[in-house]
Amino acid sequence: MSNDGIHFCKECHNITSIYIDEDEKLMYSCKTCGTTENFENTDNCIYTLNFGEFDSSLYINENKFITHDLTLPSIKSNTNLKCISEGCDSESFKFINYNKEDMKYIYICEKCGQKWKN
Repeated sequence: MSNDGIHFCKECHNITSIYIDEDEKLMYSCKTCGTTENFENTDNCIYTLNFGEFDSSLYINENKFITHDLTLPSIKSNTNLKCISEGCDSESFKFINYNKEDMKYIYICEKCGQKWKN
């Protein structure tokens, strides 16, 4: 018996625990009556924790000292990258990956602070 990720014992209807048996298979075990059942999960994922998913737009757009952040990677003297601000001849830029799946970056000019996306 299952209800939104919680598994109940078929014999006594108490909540079961998950453990690994001697064959290294996941099993449900009832601590009350001792019944064991095979763990059946279609997505094979027990727990997921994502630290990288947050809205970084406030951090990027409202932080006027972002070009002084030593933890951000820098690009210097790359002939393929030019500041989009008129009259700026900077060759030093910070970049932030804002979309890991599509490899999209925000570039920040270290001289004038102009920001743009690729």
